[in-house]
Amino acid sequence: MSRFPASVALAAAFVCAWASEAQAADYSVKGPESVSTSTLPRNQGGATGGNLVVPTGRGPYPLIVASHGFQANASNQLGWAQHFASYGFVVVVPSFPGGFSPNHARNGEIIRNLASLYANPATVSPAQGKVDGSRIGLEGHSAGGLASTVAANVMKAGALVLFDPVDNSDLGKRALSTVCSPTLSIFAPPSSCNSQGNWVPFKDTSVGPRTSFRVTGSTHCDGENSGRFLCGLFCGGGANRTRQNHYAHYATAQFLAWLKNDPAAQAELTESALEARQGIEGVSLTSGAACASTPV
Repeated sequence: MSRFPASVALAAAFVCAWASEAQAADYSVKGPESVSTSTLPRNQGGATGGNLVVPTGRGPYPLIVASHGFQANASNQLGWAQHFASYGFVVVVPSFPGGFSPNHARNGEIIRNLASLYANPATVSPAQGKVDGSRIGLEGHSAGGLASTVAANVMKAGALVLFDPVDNSDLGKRALSTVCSPTLSIFAPPSSCNSQGNWVPFKDTSVGPRTSFRVTGSTHCDGENSGRFLCGLFCGGGANRTRQNHYAHYATAQFLAWLKNDPAAQAELTESALEARQGIEGVSLTSGAACASTPV
């Protein structure tokens, strides 16, 4: 079974055929779109604040919700949001309530609320008129990956990207087992900050297409575009730009491949391309049926 839409299967095959002779795409660098960043209204969708990043072009663009991890906030995902937006995506970046006692199911609901809000053409915002509500992706780091998985399971999101996700009380394990969204999971080695890799044992249980790998030498903090001193202090080292280039490259490729049917991005997610990439290891790809419906 093809991992990508049939309408671009031939194009993807063509790209793969000449990939050895052409320069591979590099999605770790900024994309071609200029972007603007604004502040989310407080309590919108249940979030305590956050940001909205919008390309300055006309669109319409797919929508992404980017979610932070435990004891972080929107600022720790804003850099990723601006990066994705530069490739032609409207990105919502919430700050979640809860502090040291987050409600992960509620955070998943906040993600769904915001996706529905900004997919609605009647919503007044800098993104109004620029969102294609039929194409929605989710990205989340750590506990934000848990909340994104919970949301994707209900929304039937068009693409899901997880940066070193961490489970809590088997909530993620239960949700992932029925996720049909095409899923990319990027892991750091086990540590106290990712609960000794407690997501890895069930990472291959989703029913949709899935891709996963580890970034060599990564720490849990690499999933935060804007690093925190405390994360680096307690999680084996702070965010590293060289390692983060892998996160940026493949997350962007995942969204371009599944939300824009981009054949060059699809070529970057083939087994041969992944296996040839230095700096990643433990590559695993599994075919599956992507969600039949998309959120509106």
